[in-house]
This record gives sequence, C-alpha cells and structure tokens, in this order.
Amino acid sequence: MLPAIYTALAGLLLLPLLVNLCCPYLFQDMRYFLRLARVARQVRSYRQRRPVRTLLHLFLQKARKSPHKPFLLFRDETLTYAQVDRRSNQVARALRAHLGLRQGDCVAIFMGNDPAYVWLWLGLVKMGCAMACLNYNIRAKSLLHCFQCCGAKVLLASSELQDAIEEVLPSLKKDNVSIYYVSRTSNTDGVDSLLDKVDEVSTEAIPESWRSEVTFSTPALYIYTSGTTGATLVLRNKFSASQFWDDCRKYNVTVIQYIGELLRYLCNSPQVTLPVFHSF
Repeated sequence: MLPAIYTALAGLLLLPLLVNLCCPYLFQDMRYFLRLARVARQVRSYRQRRPVRTLLHLFLQKARKSPHKPFLLFRDETLTYAQVDRRSNQVARALRAHLGLRQGDCVAIFMGNDPAYVWLWLGLVKMGCAMACLNYNIRAKSLLHCFQCCGAKVLLASSELQDAIEEVLPSLKKDNVSIYYVSRTSNTDGVDSLLDKVDEVSTEAIPESWRSEVTFSTPALYIYTSGTTGATLVLRNKFSASQFWDDCRKYNVTVIQYIGELLRYLCNSPQVTLPVFHSF
C-alpha cells in the first residue's frame, strides 16, 4: 500500500514539471484566461449601468482624486485634471445652450493637435455626443466627403484652417451645417466663434442625465486617419522625428503611442547620443 502511495505522490510532484516540459506556456495561458474571464464579468456588469462606465468615468475619478495632477503637457503649457474637467464642462454647456446639441448627435472636429482637441472631446462625451476627427490636411471634396460620412450637422474648426473652411463653406451652408471656429472671434461670414461662448458659461459639473441613454453600442468616435486616461499626456503640433527624443527627455515620457509609420521614421533618422533618462 505504501509503495503505491509514494508512487502517486511522486507522480503528483513530477506532474508540473512534465506539464512544463510538454506545454511550457500552459500555466501562463491559464492565468491569462482567468484574467480574461474576470474582465468579461466586469464588462457584463458595466453594460447594465446607465450611464455606462466609460473612459469619462475613469477621467472623472482621477480628477476627483488628483485634481492638481498634470493631465496635458503642450509646449510650455501644463493643464491639470481639474482644469481640463472644468473647461470640458463649459464646452458641454455652451454646445447645449447655443447649438442645441443633445445626446446622440455628432460633431465634427477639424483642427490640429491642441489641448482644445482634448477638452472638446471630453465635453462632447459628457453630453453623450459622438466626435468625428477630420484630418486637418484634407481639402475640398475630400473634406466634404469625410464630413458628410459621419452625419454631423456641426463643424468645429481651427481658425488657422480658415482658407479650407471658406473653400467648402457654400456646400456646408447648403446642407444647413453650423460652423464655428474654436476661437473668440471670426472673420468669415457665416462662421461663428465658439470660445467666447464657452468662456461665459458655468464650470459646474455636467449631470449624468445628459448622457443617460449612452450604451456600449453608442458611437463615440469617427476616425478617418491614423492618428490613456490616468496618465499625463504630451501633445505636439506635428510629429518631428528629429525632435522626438528631445521631447521625450523634456517631458519625462515613459510610454509612447505607436501610430502608422512612426517607428520607421525614427529608425531612418540620424542616430543621436543621449544620456539614459528613462525606460519605456
């Protein structure tokens, strides 16, 4: 009897080793699927909430917990979670009051990289509205095509893109599109300004009832070009391979977002020698 017991115990002791030899990734796969099952349960619970738990929820949690933590770094400008939260509240209130936007509507954004891009998006999310991200390099028919595809009736554009807007303005007005420059003044007939209206309204938090009908199947973004909440984000007007590593060092970057051909551009750039200052 004892030899049989010893043999069984020895087999049990050797089993993990044999499994590791035959299927070296079995235990890692099991841990992964267990984590995946937990995430699936969480997602199912989130789907039952109204409004649903989204990136906005995580952002608001962070804004309450660390209001003075930097959220956006742009050139020499730093915006905290609290500042972006308050500004996006103003955006939501101004768009609702002056443009009559309600949850389910879509707004197209036509501008380059700028902090306003972020708080405009957050303001729209707080209203339950989708945002269409238009490539600021497109013009004429291409611009009209992308705008019309998303079904938006409002276009928010950078005043720096005035020539591009004026080129398609007759077609947009024919379709009863409301156009606003993300500025405090407008030099174009038929185009209003937005920031002066944003400045006038309250920074009070947006009620959840404004986005109460949002579900996981509700459109959030329309993205036509290749192009994390809880961290500090660094923005740049345009990508620069020659200045990329200097920017990483300047802003103490620890994570980069890989988009399109970014790494190929970096690998083809002349090699530079920089001190070790971080780890990705």
